[in-house]
Amino acid sequence: MLVETARSLVDQGVVPAEIWDEYDALGINANAIHASKGDHREAVLLLAAAIRAALARPTPEQPETSAP
Repeated sequence: MLVETARSLVDQGVVPAEIWDEYDALGINANAIHASKGDHREAVLLLAAAIRAALARPTPEQPETSAP
């Protein structure tokens, strides 16, 4: 599901397409059933960080807010 969310955000221009270069460099994908949990964790964290960073950026309709 995270890969699909990232793909959608890349398609919308919210997340840069270069995220796939980093993801592919890990040599793992969501269907890699023989990969270690650590490898999957690294891939999940990479995608989650890219999505989080993109969604944290203010938009013209939403001014930047300071973190509590």
